[in-house]
Amino acid sequence: MGTIKIKNIHKHFGKFHALKGIDLTIHNGEFMTLLGPSGCGKTTFLRILAGLEDPSEGDITIDDKEIVCVSKHLSLPAAERNLNLVFQSYALWPHLTVFENVAFGLKIKKMPKETIKQKVQETLERLQIAHLSDRSPGELSGGQQQRVAIARAIVTEPKILLLDEPLSNLDAKLRIEMRSELKRLHHELKTTIVYVTHDQVEALTLSTRIAVFFEGKLVQVDTPQQLYKYPQDLRVAQFIGNPTVNCVEAKVNDEQMTISSPLSSFSYKTKIGLPTVTLATNPENIEIVHESVPGAIKAEVYSVLPAGSETYIQVKVPQTKTILSIKEMGEALYEIGSTVWIKTNIERLNIFDPGSNGKIDIQLRPVISGQIERTKIDLQLSKTFSIGTFS
Repeated sequence: MGTIKIKNIHKHFGKFHALKGIDLTIHNGEFMTLLGPSGCGKTTFLRILAGLEDPSEGDITIDDKEIVCVSKHLSLPAAERNLNLVFQSYALWPHLTVFENVAFGLKIKKMPKETIKQKVQETLERLQIAHLSDRSPGELSGGQQQRVAIARAIVTEPKILLLDEPLSNLDAKLRIEMRSELKRLHHELKTTIVYVTHDQVEALTLSTRIAVFFEGKLVQVDTPQQLYKYPQDLRVAQFIGNPTVNCVEAKVNDEQMTISSPLSSFSYKTKIGLPTVTLATNPENIEIVHESVPGAIKAEVYSVLPAGSETYIQVKVPQTKTILSIKEMGEALYEIGSTVWIKTNIERLNIFDPGSNGKIDIQLRPVISGQIERTKIDLQLSKTFSIGTFS
């Protein structure tokens, strides 16, 4: 088992409030990624889990056993928490061979020599580095050193594996290889993994769930798909995805119950109470369509970036000078400066309060020449397609 429960964790460094009341449950066998920009508190949080830092306030349990309780002045030493940490810098002992580095933790536990030999050999084979067992760390590539560091961490079979930006020192190709390796290891070992990164691609591809940090606060915890499609905070929407989400300012008219934006005009039924909102949608949710499609708006092709299996297109909406990103599968042939027509998938449009960054849960409908175009949701509720008109 390896279930972690974190309650009301705070951390102060002098006057700086690094962590602000973190509550999080990490379930047994999960791959939980702590994601956020540099300085958001995710590494401090990981170091508190590892026992390298003490929190200023809060409690932590592993499988219902208290390992941290500030009010009781309790903080178990790192060695008694049954977890291992892989550092960004690998932290291999340069004077030891690969075999000796991996065997170090087992020797500390005073296991029999034959058991150590067997466990180390099995782990090296699992990480596909058995042929490197007699080499020193200085003779290894960055990717090989990272595999050794991971082998050393898993050979003792910890309940929990903590990984702090483990791929950040690798080149792009090696990062992709190691992501696949980590995914496979998690599937095989069923170990609870807590993984720190600022790379949203790593988070989306590896995680069971993602915990997003901003300015010392935990702002959303969800599955990769839910986080990508339905962010609950504007900062999350802007941080997740490649290319980044399209964000546009929209003017609110609560008297006419309409929103005007570079994407289109929309109607709604519940008053918002704000002069403006931010509309956010991912690049694949805007498509280039024929001029005759209802709700399409005119735009100018600003740039075209082929990327093999897909193409990234930027378009400029003339009236507002807003630049939007569009992602199309395959090769897309558009001339820079040419005119196109675009339409946004309204069901994938998220609305945010620009002041609080919080999501506003209202249903929008496109306004087309004074009419409301019913969405697919409306069609599912009624077999009869009807058009309503605003006066």
